Amino acid sequence: MKNINKEDVPVVGGILYNAFVKNKVDFEDFSTMFSDPFEAEMADAIQAVKDRRRPTDVLGKQKKVTIDLYGKFDSLQEALRLLGELVKWNEASLNTLYDDYHFKEARKAIHAKNAEGVVEQCEIIIDKVSEDAVAFDGVGFDSAKIAVFVALVNDIDGLNKEQIALMNERQYVKADEDILFANMYSYTDKVASVGKAMYTYRDKHKCDDFTICRILGKINHGRKKKVSEGESEVEVAVYDVMIGKVVDKMTDEPLGNAVVRILGTDIMTDTDSDGEFYIDEIPAGVYSVSFSRKGYVGMEQHNVVIGTEVMVELLVEMVLEE
Repeated sequence: MKNINKEDVPVVGGILYNAFVKNKVDFEDFSTMFSDPFEAEMADAIQAVKDRRRPTDVLGKQKKVTIDLYGKFDSLQEALRLLGELVKWNEASLNTLYDDYHFKEARKAIHAKNAEGVVEQCEIIIDKVSEDAVAFDGVGFDSAKIAVFVALVNDIDGLNKEQIALMNERQYVKADEDILFANMYSYTDKVASVGKAMYTYRDKHKCDDFTICRILGKINHGRKKKVSEGESEVEVAVYDVMIGKVVDKMTDEPLGNAVVRILGTDIMTDTDSDGEFYIDEIPAGVYSVSFSRKGYVGMEQHNVVIGTEVMVELLVEMVLEE
């Protein structure tokens, strides 16, 4: 299924696992693959997803480092301004001309948020100041002030390296997360597809237990969403879900890759291979929903009400173009 919130994935996996365990005898009759080892491996795969490190955990650290880095940029801007004015006023007594101090290049690098460039240009400035250390000392810019400037540049260099390390860590965590999700999907997809295949014509309620869009609908229907109100967050039930299935009207075969669009919004999705779709976080209201698929006549359903006690479930029957 598409458009699933990642935090809902292990919840769906857990529901499918419980349905599998409840009906394990039927699964074992269907295939010897669904034995005790499969059950244990599926449970472990779901738990691994629940316990995973999230890229957002690293992102929080990365944002803090970025804020600190930009704060250092602001301090450096002021330091460069003061040092630049000092050089201008005392240029005649210095060994290096103002334009050769790379103040302009350093400011450009700061404006571009290019930390490596900032460090590179400031190192040139530090070298020039060191060459004129005696003259600078004579106008009040002594070794202690030079050390403060050097420390500021070193802080920027350190924060930049930390930021790069966190970016690499975040990519690693994302890759590891993808592996854990893929492993979990290998179990839940088998259970969902076999469960639906076994119960489609035998037991509708059991079939629903293995239909992912229905599971998602149940766990998210009526779920309250946090929104900002002043300086605090409040929960309001102004969003809801829509699930459904698109089939061929003549054959009742599911139609995958049909485009589902809520008119008047940017909300859209397409159906999976079972013809099913799921959309969440739809603002409460009354909508028209369009359905289109190559080779079929487009159609619309009107007066679809979102945000009531009843979960919206649509069955759409499309007709082949003549």
